Formats: sequence, C-alpha cells, structure tokens
Amino acid sequence: MKLYLTVLFASLLAPLTSSAQTAQSGAINGSVTSTERAFAAGTLNAAREGFISAYGFNATDCDPIQSEWVCSEFDVTAATTLSLAEPAAESLAACTAYGSNQDAAQIAFSAECEWRDRNYCNLLSSGEWACSTEIITDSITNVSPVITSNATCIAYGSTSQAAQDSFSAECPWRDRNFCGLLSTGEWACSTEVIADSINDPTASLNVGEGVCIAYGASLDDAQESFSTECPWRDRNFCDPLSSGEWACSTESIETSNNVFDTPTTTSITTETTTPATTTTATTTATAPTSSANTGLKIEAESVAYNSAVWSPSEGGLVYTGANRYLLTSRNDDANLVFDFTIPTAGSYRFTMRSRAGNGNDPSEPPNDVWIKVAGDEWLKVFMTRDGQWHIDAIGERNGTHSRDLNTYDFGIGTQQIIVSGRSQGHILDWVALEPQGFTVTESTTTTATTSTPATTSTVAGTGVMNTSYQPGDLVIIAHDSGPDTDDMQAIVANRMIMDAYPAVNYLLVGATQGHAWTTPTAGSEAHTESLFPDWINAKASTSGTTSFDGTSVITVADRIEQTLGNGGTVHIAEGGPSDFTAEVLRLLQSRGVSATNLKRIRVVQHSAGTTAWNEQQTSSTNIALVKTASTWVPIANGNVGGNATADFQEPASSSMCQRFMSSASGTQYASQWAWAYSTIDDARKCDQSDSVELLYILNETSTKTFDQFSSRYM
Repeated sequence: MKLYLTVLFASLLAPLTSSAQTAQSGAINGSVTSTERAFAAGTLNAAREGFISAYGFNATDCDPIQSEWVCSEFDVTAATTLSLAEPAAESLAACTAYGSNQDAAQIAFSAECEWRDRNYCNLLSSGEWACSTEIITDSITNVSPVITSNATCIAYGSTSQAAQDSFSAECPWRDRNFCGLLSTGEWACSTEVIADSINDPTASLNVGEGVCIAYGASLDDAQESFSTECPWRDRNFCDPLSSGEWACSTESIETSNNVFDTPTTTSITTETTTPATTTTATTTATAPTSSANTGLKIEAESVAYNSAVWSPSEGGLVYTGANRYLLTSRNDDANLVFDFTIPTAGSYRFTMRSRAGNGNDPSEPPNDVWIKVAGDEWLKVFMTRDGQWHIDAIGERNGTHSRDLNTYDFGIGTQQIIVSGRSQGHILDWVALEPQGFTVTESTTTTATTSTPATTSTVAGTGVMNTSYQPGDLVIIAHDSGPDTDDMQAIVANRMIMDAYPAVNYLLVGATQGHAWTTPTAGSEAHTESLFPDWINAKASTSGTTSFDGTSVITVADRIEQTLGNGGTVHIAEGGPSDFTAEVLRLLQSRGVSATNLKRIRVVQHSAGTTAWNEQQTSSTNIALVKTASTWVPIANGNVGGNATADFQEPASSSMCQRFMSSASGTQYASQWAWAYSTIDDARKCDQSDSVELLYILNETSTKTFDQFSSRYM
C-alpha cells in the first residue's frame, strides 16, 4: 500500500480521526479503550504480535506509516485519514515474500505473511525464489512451469525414499497419494493415480483411502516394507501367512491369507528364546496364594500356574513361555483357570489389569493373552502397548477388534474363564468381569501398584502416532456451537463421557464455527461453561465476525506444541467445520513445527466428504491445509445407523429417544439436557451425533445406541 509522502509521522501521535471511528493515541499501545483498537511498532511482526497480545484477536489491517507499522481492527487508512495513491489493500490482498532459495522464501513468508495460506513457491528468472498467497504473476518469469493447486504433481527418484523426498521439495503443500515403481527402475510419487503409461508392477501398493498391505520374509521385514510402501498410513495388523511370509496391513488381513484359521504351523512356533526355567524336563504347578479376591475380580497369582511358563512379577504373573501368536501354537500348559461367582444374571465383559513388559520381540510389545469361556472358542484379547498398567481388554477374532467379543451373557452361579499365555513378557495383575454400566476399579490391596508410575500430566509419549488415546496424548473436543444446534446435546454427552475417563488429558474448544458463520447459538457460551468451566471460546472477542479469537488460537497451539514436543499424539474430535483447526495449524507451521510432528495431529471427522455439512462448511483452502498438514481421519456418520459409529439421531416420536430423555432428566446434568432439547426440532429431537468422534478416539466401541449410552454413562 503506497502512501503520499505528505503523511506526517505526527499523525501517529495525535488523535486519529475519521467520519467512521476515532482512535486516540493512547489506544495505539493498548492502554486506552476507544472506538478503534490499534497497535504501533517498529516492525510488522512486532505490530501484529503486539495487537494480538493487547486485544486477544488478529488485526484486520497492518500498514507502514513512515518508519513505523500500525495494525488496527479496521482499515488503517480509514482510521488515520491518510491520503493514498491507490485504494487501500484489504487483509485478503496477495502477500508475497522472497528469498535466495526455496527454504529462505518459505521462512520469509511465515514471517511476513503470518496467518496466510502459502499456496505457491516458484523460482524466478533473477535466481531468487518467491512464495505467495496467489499465483505468481506473469511479470515474474518462472524457470519451471507454475504448478497450480489443482494440477497433478509428480516427482521422481532412484528409490522410494528418494522419490518421496523429491515430492516434498517439488510439490510443497500437496497431498502425496501414490508412490509406485516404474518400468524404468525409477520410483515416482504423485498427487494423483499414476497413469497407465507408467508401468507399476507393485500391484499391491494401494495408498490413499484404500487398503495398503506390505509383505516380508519376517515380521521385521514386513514392518519395514509397510513403512516404505504405505507412508503416513496406520499399521493396524501384522500376521504370519501360511506361506511362511508376514503381512502388515492398514486393515484386517483377509481369511484367504489363512492367518488365524490355517492349521499350518509357521516358524513362529519354533522360537527358543524362553528363559532357562522352561527347558527343565519336569515342571510344577504352583499352588494358589491367598488374595483379596471378590466374586468379580481375581488376582492372577491367586490361581494355580505352571512355573515353567509363568513367574511371579510386580505383584502378579508374567508369561515367560514362547510366543504363541497363532491359535495352533496355543498350549494348555500355559492355562490359568479363574472361577468367578456371578451374583446376578446379565451381560458381563472380561477385563484385566495388565501391561506389556519386556518380551523377546521388540517390534511386537507383549500386550495380549488368549481367553476361553465354556461353549465359546479361544479368543485373543489385547490392551495398550505402551508398557504402562491399564485396565482394559479388547477382543480380536478374524480381523474384528471389539470389546463386544469379550462380553458374555452369564447366569447366576460359578463361571469359569481360562486365560492362556500368548506373548512372552505380558504381565497380568488381575482379571475381572465387568457388568454393563460398572467400571472395575483398582484394589488398594494389590502389591502391583507399588511398581506403577504415578499418574501425572507430563507423561512422555513415544513420538509414534497413536491411533487412539494413550497416556501422554491430548484430546481436543471441538464444537462449532452453531448454526446447527445438535452440538448442545453433544456437549452434555461429551461431559458425561469425560466423567467416565478422568485420566484423559483433554481440552474443549467451543464456537469453532465455519468461515461463513459469525455468531454462535444464543446461550451456547453459558451452556458450555456450565459443563466445561475451563473451556476455550474460539469467538471470545470476535463474535459477530468471521474471525477467530487470536488468544484462543495461540492457547490451543501452545498445548498442541507441548504435546508433540513430549512425543504425544493430538486427537481432535472435530464437532463442526475445520476452519479453526486450520488457523492453529498455520500458527504451528509459522513456529517451525516439523511436518513430521504435525502429522501426529489426528483430525477425526464424522461429517466428512464433499457433500457432508462439516467438510462442506470449511473453506476450500482450510480443508486442503488440514488434510495435507495433519492426519485426516474420516469416520462413519453418527447421524445414521448400520455403520461403524453409534447411531445418535432419533426423532421425538422414537421410543428410544423418549427413554433417553427420561433417563437424562434424572442425571446431574438434567438442566443442561433440558435446555439442549429446547433448541432443536422434533424431527431429530435426540441428536448427539458429534459425540461419535470422541468415542472413536477413546476406542470405545461398545456404545452403538442411545440405550447403550444411557446404560454406560448415565
């Protein structure tokens, strides 16, 4: 923006007036409240940061005045009556920064075009680089063709990693969706499907939205192949195949691979790394010890066990036998028999307090056992791999992972459950049966608690992305708070969920409306604060505008940066559009947070797709940034049933909705439920669909309906 030389520096110091608003000189440093708020400093960044610090939100306009910069909530020219040679540029004007190389231009852009989208970086004929919010004009001659945001971008390399590195340099800010080996022997990585003219012999390489599987001669080889062939994908399954190979995949490995049902014995059954005590010719069954058992909870060391494969450890028992990953390699010599006393007929879930100790396979932490209930088949159950004590058990059978698999209907009387060793190094403290709606708590009498680290808020992560919440992670519960009012119910539901998970590290952000919406639902701020007193209001100082509160953006970015720095994963339950998340990502990028660390931000969205409301109401630039910079996790829609998430929408005429509303009226949050129901029409009177993301993050798969939510959380 050009200024006439007749503008005097004294105009900064005197009252600045216009017909629309007045800014007193004291207001420039934030000390006086006036019609207009402004801040002056010697540099652009200092003026921007000073404005945010003083007023808590982003300035609308910043302009140089002689040797100073002024940032204001309005157009600086309107506030100062400065004569301009041309119309004032708005805050959405193009912003371009320069550097001697691409990295320098990107750094300059972060400093000079803060909070803006960097959409283009090109080499100039002068030898310099330019990065800009817009297409770099023809007056700037590009040595290489301009790659627009929608054009296909392909990069090449002698290896897969080299092609990936080239893609990062040549296609900045683009989604790398495919990498394939070419008939020439080179590798190519591209934003689009690699055309048929590029012969790709790796037919199993399905990157992007589809299943991705990699193979290897051993477990280590398969894992290494997966890292190379399925970059940025979640490795959820690794299994031995009947061929003797191993496969690692994003999804359950199909039964055609004969993973669990094959009678073929693979090399895994020949492991000989068990402790010396297992090589003795004669083994003994150790007698049970006394323990503070109850009918629904039994200490592991209180039952008979084979000392050749189980040993006392940390107040419980550690499995020291060979790894028995396949059902065909399971053996009765590692059985622990638990007899429970069932007081009331009903549905019970098997759970356990255990941890992954030190096994003989560093790549596969020992986090699982086999269990069997009379009349049912053997079932693998597992828990978290992080080495900490946890109370949990998740069943796995034929590629399905669910706590429903280890939930059984029992009558009154004695019920026997057998636990058998599976992974060497798994430490078992106790096992229990959990009635629906009842949470097993840790006994204060168990000696195992002496070896459990104290729970703190500074748990360090591993630096590896977790697919569900683990200690050291951060959950961000984001609600748009309008214009749709279903969030009012989801906020109450999420409060009740968090009450059941007191150890989870989280923060709630409200009013994260899309870029086109200005004002949250009337009353939503008080509603949210009554449930989450420490909530962060994304519109704290900007209600009525399409901007977000700058202090809120900074606060959330600080928490995320701290979590990532500690090696944790950030899970965002995106209960609305993603414009606020995009602002946070831009700030983190400007701070120099690495792209690798940003990928440990998982944005979970149930209203995903080009026609879905939450994604549709996010600006195209912002949704592209979120999908590129973070890890985008679309899940099934919580507004409908019959899919992978809970069905959390019912009309007022539904008997289930009526039952749920009746149950809600008897809870400690009855007044909040009542107000939430008053804001929505009868066609979807019960609608807490935005709670499904939080359930997904917590790996809570047992709640599928309002009735089940009521049973578990009310």
